[in-house]
Amino acid sequence: MSNAGPMEELAKNGIAIGVVLGTVVGAATDNMGLWLSLGIVFGVSVFSQYGSNSEGAEESTSEDPPTEAEDEE
Repeated sequence: MSNAGPMEELAKNGIAIGVVLGTVVGAATDNMGLWLSLGIVFGVSVFSQYGSNSEGAEESTSEDPPTEAEDEE
């Protein structure tokens, strides 16, 4: 058992799916090296973006900027 957090689990899933998709596209285009590496990169980036929308990111955003009416007061 590992104590990996949710981001690490998403990265693992992204790598696995990237390897599969890269292998399939690489075999179809006869360019395994390129598509295997691109599949891993795309898999990790997509899955890490999928899991990065956490509550902490929402809390760090600032409030709406003041309107013109509020600026004149």
